[in-house]
Amino acid sequence: MLSILTVIAKKRYGQNFILNGHLLSSLVDKINLPDNCTVLEVGAGTGSLTVELAKRARDVVTIEIDKDLELALRANLSDFINVEIIIGDALQIDWAALSHMAADAQCAPLQVNGRCFVSNLPYYITTPLMYKAIRSVPVFNIIACMVQKEVADKIKSPHGGDGYGPLSVWAQGIYNIETAAALPPSAFTPPPTVESEFIILRKKQNPAFILSDYGALERLVNAAFSSRRKTILNNLKRIGMTAEQLHLASIPTSSRAEQLRPEDFARVARAAECRPYKATCNPSP
Repeated sequence: MLSILTVIAKKRYGQNFILNGHLLSSLVDKINLPDNCTVLEVGAGTGSLTVELAKRARDVVTIEIDKDLELALRANLSDFINVEIIIGDALQIDWAALSHMAADAQCAPLQVNGRCFVSNLPYYITTPLMYKAIRSVPVFNIIACMVQKEVADKIKSPHGGDGYGPLSVWAQGIYNIETAAALPPSAFTPPPTVESEFIILRKKQNPAFILSDYGALERLVNAAFSSRRKTILNNLKRIGMTAEQLHLASIPTSSRAEQLRPEDFARVARAAECRPYKATCNPSP
């Protein structure tokens, strides 16, 4: 493999490479990728993590924004016929339309056993990439990411905690979350200025949210947390919700957003689509 040390990391892309092959192999082992799965990777770099993924997955689709890394990336992955390399901006690309990632990929001769998202995330765009991964359609079975500890804490923060917010609601509503490893800055080249965690999100058997919820939920959750000092009713009035609808979802109007669990937000979203007191309307999951 070409030495990653010959590549100059670019600050504007948030590039912090992991050089230790044993560490990368250990991290991928912790994911416990399903047999015959397809992996989407964002931020391939020169392919160190991609190699470990390609050894274990049926297919890997990897996206890298830095055109200057393409030559090294293709050279380092030349032995793997199960890797598709895309040079582009992961935030702008429609992941569901990619080869192997589309919904109809299940029709391939070998049945795809789940879709997984794995990334050493560029820290400057961690949050938007996490949102895109968590709310992806089709849903990823597993999301495994290296993130700054501050973001990991927000994702894992329990309801009622100071860090609990929209990202916590989305992640916990769909996934069980675990910390697989904590890494110091010295594990990266160049070292970042923050501590890092490798977190793994595994899709729940019975998620709080279903796909038909997503549109209503985005509007509702963002409005609910728009002013943390205000009650849930005062925040949701701005999007047209009423006290009657909150009662229908069994939510006290004096509650604040951080007090609501993901399941509570799901009920409120469904109640928002119901007429108050309509006998046939049941917002319960």
